[in-house]
Amino acid sequence: VLGETALSKLLDEQKDGSDSELKPYSVKYSYPVLLDNNLLPALIIEDFWFLDESGDGSTISNSLALEGSKKNACIVSPVGAGKTTALAALIMSLYLANTGIVNAKKMRYTYFSSIMDYIKIEYTTGGGLSGHLSESKVLRIIEKIIKKNINIGERVIIFLDEVYSRTRANDSLMLAKRDLNNFLGNDNVMCIFTTHHPELTRIANYRNFNLGIYYMEVLYDPLGKTFNRTFKILPHSVDKNWWIKDENQDLRLMYYDYIDKTVI
Repeated sequence: VLGETALSKLLDEQKDGSDSELKPYSVKYSYPVLLDNNLLPALIIEDFWFLDESGDGSTISNSLALEGSKKNACIVSPVGAGKTTALAALIMSLYLANTGIVNAKKMRYTYFSSIMDYIKIEYTTGGGLSGHLSESKVLRIIEKIIKKNINIGERVIIFLDEVYSRTRANDSLMLAKRDLNNFLGNDNVMCIFTTHHPELTRIANYRNFNLGIYYMEVLYDPLGKTFNRTFKILPHSVDKNWWIKDENQDLRLMYYDYIDKTVI
């Protein structure tokens, strides 16, 4: 659903007064290449792009190489840094690739028989089930689907956005060791998840989870006291703090105050 929404928005924004006239974006398309399906799940994509939020037709591009010992990915950054936007763009690229063309300079990937990109968390105040328990329930359903439907040679890719956002940071790591084991430790599954808990990156040291750590870049301008979300996905390291080249607690508070006033 994330990918379909992003694709629909892209097509809507390209229309400029008529169905036949398209804005002259300088973007790259290519023909994706399917890899040998005997390999572990792999997704190597160079300069996949999506429209910049400025609305002037410019684009933002990212590259990822998910394969082998880094076939899974955790993207960590604070709320409002662009995790969901980047994730939706990646999902859109995967859907497009299955049609024979992709919004990227290059792409090589193993065929995925199932793309699981939507988690609907049913949660209402007073409904008798907490947000965390609702999320756990959905993860159990995904686990059952995988165990029941994966046959030899099939591949599944799972996208989880803001996983464990409804629980404490330290608890999220404990729960991830229990819940994500069936995804990250499965040779037939590729899992890409986002979180704003830096503690959750420690799961990369747990078992053979084949997990790469990334973050969404956010730059701080000390003169203007403003923040710039670049929407760039960059390599990160386990247990390193969030996003910006500064560990200052006051800067975190400034960021959230900035986001509250300008984005939300």
